[in-house]
Amino acid sequence: MKLDNRTIARLPLPEDRHKADAIYFDETVSGFGIRFRRSGGDVRASWVCQYRSHGRTRRMKVGSVGKLSPEQARKAAREILAKVELGRDPQSEREAKRRAAVHTLFSIATTYLDAKKLDLRPASYRVTKLYLTGRAYFGPLHATAIGEITRADVAARIGAIARNSGTERRGGPQRLVLAVRLGDGRGACGSQPDNRDQSAGRSDAARPGAIRCGNCGDLDRSRRRRLWENRAAVVVDRGAPARNRRVALERA
Repeated sequence: MKLDNRTIARLPLPEDRHKADAIYFDETVSGFGIRFRRSGGDVRASWVCQYRSHGRTRRMKVGSVGKLSPEQARKAAREILAKVELGRDPQSEREAKRRAAVHTLFSIATTYLDAKKLDLRPASYRVTKLYLTGRAYFGPLHATAIGEITRADVAARIGAIARNSGTERRGGPQRLVLAVRLGDGRGACGSQPDNRDQSAGRSDAARPGAIRCGNCGDLDRSRRRRLWENRAAVVVDRGAPARNRRVALERA
């Protein structure tokens, strides 16, 4: 049958009205159909699109019958089926997007703060928490999924912070990068790291573990951590005269 306002008014068919789940497919667009699901005393009707992807049958909800007309739903189903023809799996893409939306900037920042609470000094922890979770800093991005935040978004917020406070909070961008860094060994710009420090025009081979991104100069996360753990701290005896100051290197 062709699904239109006249035919769907007669659905579900009498022999299917006792069923908990009944689907009727359109004769003009293969895979496009209307689904009736019984929940208690209510029957919910929705448009669906069914297709096969990687050897599996997939069924994707297009929308509610009360919100989409048959022609609108049919058009949306054609778009879904076109993606399938191009080798994509629209249902998997929707599920992945839904999962990514759970990981917002605020949730990632909270997880990062929980992990670093015992590692940071109390004063550093308070400043980091204020910068990452305070509404005045990155508040407008807190509810945004991590995968949807761009470098331009972060730059805009840093610029707004600088304008509102008169200065950019020291170390703030680095704290944000550490909190929301994604990927395995990629720079903040998402590019693969390189062992050339392009800004200085020299190799970082002399610096153990320092592998930099060729585009943004950001250090690989794991290698940067080793570099940080093996860093040498310069300690100056400020009590001595300048010409006799002792400079000692000690392991941090």
